[in-house]
Amino acid sequence: MQRGVRAALAAALAWQVATLLPPALAQYAYYAALGAVIAVHPTVADSAAAAWRTVLAILTGFALAVVVHEVTAPTPLPGALTIALVVALAIVVERWPVLGEHRTWVSFAAVLMFTVGAADPGRYALSYGGLTLLGAVIGVLVTTVLFPPLQLTSAVRRVAAARALLAQHLRDMAGGLRQGEVPSAGEWELSLLHL
Repeated sequence: MQRGVRAALAAALAWQVATLLPPALAQYAYYAALGAVIAVHPTVADSAAAAWRTVLAILTGFALAVVVHEVTAPTPLPGALTIALVVALAIVVERWPVLGEHRTWVSFAAVLMFTVGAADPGRYALSYGGLTLLGAVIGVLVTTVLFPPLQLTSAVRRVAAARALLAQHLRDMAGGLRQGEVPSAGEWELSLLHL
């Protein structure tokens, strides 16, 4: 529910801000709304990570499409073959771990640039990438201000304590096994109860 409210508000704000830009950009205000929705997550850190990774993936896809277009321009390939080449290269680039779960934006943006923005790639990249970034920034700001994440310090401390106890228990078990001490099934159960 909170994410829905945040996303709706962020999209509306991003749209409104984008419509105030010069007409060449304002006509693509929906990209700002898209960027806002992409960037709204439960925490500020998740929102910021989604924002920069998505924009990076989009710009990478654009760059890839422009490079393929320029390389194939002297001897144009059939459209279907060029799209296949762009998508195949984008899928390879999507393996870049930095992009995380936002990697699929590379192939999406590459195909979009090749099919829609090829006539003026710089303007299209500025419109789509720039407005998506603007919307993403607004999405992160809305996440920061509206329904900020709860302080879970008590829960965080308890989880850390449980991890430490489990780690110590595993170290003790490993030490015993290294010395050739294999506990019986009852001893294993008893040691697990003391976690």
